[in-house]
Amino acid sequence: MKNLKIFNILLFVVSMSMLLGCGSGGGGDSSGGGGGYSPVTPEQELPAEYSTAPAFNNASNVIYTHNSNSNNVAVDLPVGSTYFVAVRNTAPNSQNISLVSSVSASVRVSVADEPQASLLSGSMDSYKQQEREEAETEYRKNFINYLKQRNNSKVLPSARAGISGVDHSYEVVGQSYNIWTTDTNGTPYCLNNCKLVAETEHAKFFVDQNNRYGYSCHKELMESIVKNGDFALTKVYDSDTVNIYDVITEKFGNFHDVDNDGKVSVIITPYLSSLNSSLLGLFIHYSMLEDFIVQGVQDSRDQILIAPPINGQDSNYNRYEAVSNLCHEFQHLINFSHRFYRNGVYSFNNDDILKFDEELYFDEGSSVCAEALFRRARGERGYFSLYDYKTGGSSSIEYTGNDTRFNDCFLSSDGCFKNVFPFYSSTENRYKNYGLNGLFLLYLHDRFGSENFKKLIQLHFTGGNNTPGNEGLKSVIPQTLGTGESLDDLQRGWHFALQHEYLLTELKKEGETLTTDVRFKYNDCLRLNSKNKSLNQGTTYLSPGYTVLYKIKPGSANTGSNFRFFIESSNSTYKNLEINIIKL
Repeated sequence: MKNLKIFNILLFVVSMSMLLGCGSGGGGDSSGGGGGYSPVTPEQELPAEYSTAPAFNNASNVIYTHNSNSNNVAVDLPVGSTYFVAVRNTAPNSQNISLVSSVSASVRVSVADEPQASLLSGSMDSYKQQEREEAETEYRKNFINYLKQRNNSKVLPSARAGISGVDHSYEVVGQSYNIWTTDTNGTPYCLNNCKLVAETEHAKFFVDQNNRYGYSCHKELMESIVKNGDFALTKVYDSDTVNIYDVITEKFGNFHDVDNDGKVSVIITPYLSSLNSSLLGLFIHYSMLEDFIVQGVQDSRDQILIAPPINGQDSNYNRYEAVSNLCHEFQHLINFSHRFYRNGVYSFNNDDILKFDEELYFDEGSSVCAEALFRRARGERGYFSLYDYKTGGSSSIEYTGNDTRFNDCFLSSDGCFKNVFPFYSSTENRYKNYGLNGLFLLYLHDRFGSENFKKLIQLHFTGGNNTPGNEGLKSVIPQTLGTGESLDDLQRGWHFALQHEYLLTELKKEGETLTTDVRFKYNDCLRLNSKNKSLNQGTTYLSPGYTVLYKIKPGSANTGSNFRFFIESSNSTYKNLEINIIKL
């Protein structure tokens, strides 16, 4: 009963922000203010059994790590500084974690709220977003299976770069053409009568002239989105000072020009809506194969499909979504060129199907990261955002974190941090995982620089993590980045970097940093949301591998040079915890 009383009363001498929690108990108002808590009385007592963590290293921006398997861990921190504390559940079972002290305190807690019914100002709710990711994931899985089955019957043809037997360089603006694409199962389908409405140095933009399966083409509106305004696709893709082509090729590499015209074919079509009403963009893998043959004719093409807004209305939101999806799908094209087509030869073997999660992790995470890097480049040059997901307006300078997948990836009952490699692909979590993967890859970019990041993104798959004696990409990632840290070390640093972002948001310190160490921060303020509540109970439920994060500042009520608190674990067979602390 003593432990139960302790778990039901948070007694903590700090001004503390718990920056992320899972299923945190308690209630209270949502004002974010502090709650007054009574100190532990002699009747309640502090834990009788505990282990004491070794003396804390007082140096700033150095990760202090302690592993424990005790019920209670006593931690001593010098008074007068602010600390980040991360407690990770390394046990094979779930644990309830509480922080307990012996003196009264004012407590401020930041936790994850449930998602709102509509996240995008009425334009598209989180269900639609998740549905889109699921359709894209299923498409990729079908393509991988197709390649696997094909390999069982014959060897993929090899070819030198630029030699495919197909040449679309004859196409001219103003004319209409039949373009072969596929459905999500790889079945060829002809988009007849697609008008080439604009051509730039690196792209051709087609507008479908036909309605498809009840979805209208809105061809006049689509042509306007391609050609008119500061956010016209032609301008944003490769004609503006800061454009998708320059930013993404610099960070990720070039694409394989399978049809010898030197340009990506971007097709604006309602066809995607007939496949899945939530899809706004899709890179067609199948048409990139050298032997993409339909009706006896080879017609390979590097193509990206963009869907029109279903309601046919011209809006800043719709135009912004079109640009974001073009950026996202262009990275997929580059990813394909490096994953499956290397040094002029297509490469794929049966073992690759075992690494589907790794492929999915890198490709989707990279596309979300690509969008963020493009927004950052525009923000750095003072461009205004066409649409701000936080405000629903366009009055702010573009910023890196202008993405609901970043802000909403933790807004659910299971929204704690967990190591994101490989890709966690359960249906109910996929929408959040796109944001998690993108945030982690963005962190690696900021930490190790563009050149090392490009090497990472262009990794070829050579071994699976489940192969005995071969950790595959878990070991290759640090090696490629040129660091002696393990993947777990990198993700530990990333946890602190995200904690840093949440703290900056709470303190409204945009443009500032609380730490100068590149291991624990992003290159700019992402403006991530922070949800605050006052809790009457300090217990946090942690699943295996999850981490709870705290900001701790020992208050002036403490006497002496150190402040002591206890980390308690309950309701679990194993008590394994990894405690990481940083002094800012």
